[in-house]
Amino acid sequence: MVKPVDDQGRSLVDEERQPIMKPKYEFHTLRHAAASGWIAQRIDLKRLQVWMGHESIQLTLDTYGHLLADQERDSELALEASRDLFG
Repeated sequence: MVKPVDDQGRSLVDEERQPIMKPKYEFHTLRHAAASGWIAQRIDLKRLQVWMGHESIQLTLDTYGHLLADQERDSELALEASRDLFG
């Protein structure tokens, strides 16, 4: 938990002068972290779609597609293409 502050850096308080506490991480931050971890573990994307409650696989890919890059595999494919083209 964190204590939010006003523009002057003073802690916000309630009517009883108790500090107002706010969670450090919001629900969607934790949700995104979970999905990112599952992608790193190479979970099936259709399963991820269901777990995340997305209406379509396209929404899942639009949201998390940037995490799917596989630079090692991309390098392998480029090398194979180079060999095919140039012998």
